Amino acid sequence: MKKHLSKKRVVLAAIIAVALAISSGVAYAYWTSNGTGGGTANAAGGGSLAVDQPVAVSGLYPGIVDQDVSIVVTNNESYVQGLSAVDSSIDSIAPATCLESWFVVTDATVPASTTIDPGGSVTLTGKIRMLEVDTNQNDCKNAVITLTHDAS
Repeated sequence: MKKHLSKKRVVLAAIIAVALAISSGVAYAYWTSNGTGGGTANAAGGGSLAVDQPVAVSGLYPGIVDQDVSIVVTNNESYVQGLSAVDSSIDSIAPATCLESWFVVTDATVPASTTIDPGGSVTLTGKIRMLEVDTNQNDCKNAVITLTHDAS
């Protein structure tokens, strides 16, 4: 039987094997690299606070001292909210002949750095007083004074 493996064929096979080994090693080579990217996040809009005056003020007479106005501010959101002020004012008076200028409304004092936890509330006290003026104020007997309280 004739020998099929000549020196040339063995050398050629060795060269091919080495070449294949080297080229397969290139397939495993890689560069390390860095990258950057970006994205967005949206902050929730400020939620609203619920403001309530649970008890009607009574006992308003001309010249009598300030009467307390109890104001409850509730956080119905799922995150903590800050409270810096509660502005109170007269929204309407019935009858209209009972004049708004005959009353003084004092805003509740909000302590600095007041926060309200989710589902929590804070109770504050404002004031209302009926002034004594040099005119007949009988139109204010049994009047209904509607107050508005704005929390911020």
